[in-house]
Amino acid sequence: MEKDKLRKRILQKKVIIWGLGNQGKNFIKGYSEYFEKVYCTSNNTQERIDYFERIEKKDIFCNFEDYYIVICSNAYDEICLELISQGLKPVKNFAPVKVVEAILNRRKIVMSVGQCELEIINYIYGSMKCLSDKYISIHYDEYKVLGIQELSPKLEVIMTVRALMPLADYFIYPINLTKERNNYYLDILSLKNKNCRCLSLPLTTFEGYWPQDNVNDYYEICKYYRKDSTGIYPFGNRRDRNIECSLENGEGKEILKRILRDDFYSQEKVENYINKTIRKYELYERKSDLKISDYIRANYKKKRLFKDRGHAEVFVFKEYARRILMSFEIEFNEEELEKVDLGWYDKCHNEFPIYPSVLKYLDFEDNKNYHFFRRNEEIYLDFQSYIEKIYNYLECAKKLEEI
Repeated sequence: MEKDKLRKRILQKKVIIWGLGNQGKNFIKGYSEYFEKVYCTSNNTQERIDYFERIEKKDIFCNFEDYYIVICSNAYDEICLELISQGLKPVKNFAPVKVVEAILNRRKIVMSVGQCELEIINYIYGSMKCLSDKYISIHYDEYKVLGIQELSPKLEVIMTVRALMPLADYFIYPINLTKERNNYYLDILSLKNKNCRCLSLPLTTFEGYWPQDNVNDYYEICKYYRKDSTGIYPFGNRRDRNIECSLENGEGKEILKRILRDDFYSQEKVENYINKTIRKYELYERKSDLKISDYIRANYKKKRLFKDRGHAEVFVFKEYARRILMSFEIEFNEEELEKVDLGWYDKCHNEFPIYPSVLKYLDFEDNKNYHFFRRNEEIYLDFQSYIEKIYNYLECAKKLEEI
């Protein structure tokens, strides 16, 4: 559906605000004058907003073509699933509040689908006031549209992305070398409107600092790792294969002494590993619209670019965000971009330790203490204590498996 047609459709309907928290109240405050009749509803049957008439779900589902539903809730996925199970369709019958605001205000939509990198970039754009008058940024998790590792595709997210794609003015997505994921994005791109500008990014893992975590399959889990009570694998699912092999071979704690030596990995091996990692980005760039390998090559020795091989440091995300805006020719305030606070991201991702023999080749000083979470507890450990914790966990888990 085209934007102007959707705007006309929304304005002609009786509008229902679904979700009566701050999002719902803010939408009513800013937009109620656009509509002749506004209703409100929520899953809490006792809840209402001021003088607006409450409408119950059973009445909506009986005559849903009379209404347009604005979902003002963080539980969009759950609400969407309930609505589509009753025959309603995303965009045609309902939409997230940010999308409705963009349509009513004729703001441009910057849409992305991908993993955590694009989620962070979306957060950056949503935090920049210099963009808020002309643009809204929305993101959808690739895990939910494709199903990755233990997760299954979510019908409500798949349908929402497909319905929103024709409305997007800009679309950002990762280049993928796997056939399934590549075909998904080709299908999504076929739904875009003729004026939509698309940008593919080279997003992949960075193994260079962590030879001990080198596995062919990024999602491969150590056979001794078990989820904790919150459903999380230990050590952010990062692995030390040197310790694993030592335990398998019955070598004992002698491996911990060897790991501490600054010649455990030779300089040649470290250099080869770093170069192999950067060449992987360059390989992705052959098919992508944006380049980042030059930035990685120029900075990987000066400062730590990644927390672990799957999660970049915040300034890497900001460089991606900067290059995307420049590629789209979107004007922005450089100082404001740099000031976006991503402290919450720093606190929710583990830092995997870098071996002394790898650090010897690098010019930056690594953390004296590494940050990670265990059972929601924030812990800081030096290198030796961290690898001892990994060893002790694996040793205990191996013994339990042998019983």
